[in-house]
Amino acid sequence: MLNSFTYFLSANPRYKNICDNMEMEHIYTSILSAEENIIKMVSAVDYNITPVAICAKEIEAYVTSVQNSSVTLDRDIDEIKADNYRQAIGSMIACILKPFGYEKIQGGNRPIPATYKGDYLFSGARYVNTGHAIMQIAQKIVPIEL
Repeated sequence: MLNSFTYFLSANPRYKNICDNMEMEHIYTSILSAEENIIKMVSAVDYNITPVAICAKEIEAYVTSVQNSSVTLDRDIDEIKADNYRQAIGSMIACILKPFGYEKIQGGNRPIPATYKGDYLFSGARYVNTGHAIMQIAQKIVPIEL
């Protein structure tokens, strides 16, 4: 089972004050936890690409679309607040990828490739597959019924 947003908040009390809102819950549940994005993030890790690259533009587009957003990723508006939100998003990704056996490499940040790079999210953590998974991504070939 995927880790829920509630689990994320309880496992990461450092972020409870800034993440316990509708916007961050939407980022967690509707963007980062979307099955298609999880599959792409796991694939990115396997190709040594930081998984935040997969969702960077979508997250930024969502935050920009919310009027009077409490979330900012722009360091020019508020450097400390933007850094905290970006770190929280990184922790959300770690929480989502953990059941698949992936752990963050401390101090292993890398730039997001130019194709995926957004205006505010430009780097992210690298991950390693520890092999301690409780979930897996299964692809299979099935016949087309005519």
